[in-house]
Amino acid sequence: MGNRKNTPTRKIIAADDEGMGATLARMAAMLGRFGDGEGAQEYAERSPDIIRQHVHSIAEAVKGVDAFDLIELTRMYEVPTRLEGYRESLAQHLPVAVEIAALIMLARGHRLPDSEPQVEGLEAVVEDLHERVSEMLLASSFSLFASGMANKHGPLTMLSAQYVGMDVSVRGKQYTHIHDDINEALFASAHIGDLLKEALGFTFEEFISVRDGIIQVRSEKMLSDVDAMRETLRAVSEQRLRTTG
Repeated sequence: MGNRKNTPTRKIIAADDEGMGATLARMAAMLGRFGDGEGAQEYAERSPDIIRQHVHSIAEAVKGVDAFDLIELTRMYEVPTRLEGYRESLAQHLPVAVEIAALIMLARGHRLPDSEPQVEGLEAVVEDLHERVSEMLLASSFSLFASGMANKHGPLTMLSAQYVGMDVSVRGKQYTHIHDDINEALFASAHIGDLLKEALGFTFEEFISVRDGIIQVRSEKMLSDVDAMRETLRAVSEQRLRTTG
């Protein structure tokens, strides 16, 4: 009993029972990835092989896919299109999967596949990528924390593991205005002068202007595509009515 007071404890904090249920379900799914009779340490030791296997499987599955198609479909799958009613505690999105998809396609060395780009079945490819990325993140987390527990790289090993794990888990999930406020405080010319201009050739304000322009053009293109699709559906509907009439 005397040693129990020195044992580190952790609390799970959830907004409500629904959030707690989702957290426990994720924990159960995580433990379900362990092999028979396998503990956390054994799973951590297998992490390089697990990650290697999934990367090879993803690379094989996307051989016939246009890189931009995969990246955009992954983004649409992993990033909520609307925040109204959205709760991160209940969602299964993994924004970091977009980065992993981009890295795997970048390693291919070219955007287009060697043959005609694959169109059918891309949804299944993206869903499979999500599942594989989920286990890759789990395996890497266990590996990092195993290194931290063993103090493998010195006293800051565990702190580094916790930081990396948190960075991956929250990346892409912050509110846009908070993201922009933090970046402005770090990189705006009012704070760091001409450092960015000298190092990169452009200022933070110029970057924001180009970014906002890209967002506007993309939004207008998307609205135009939606209008065109609506007009096509209307024309098809009218044609069917004339045919049946």
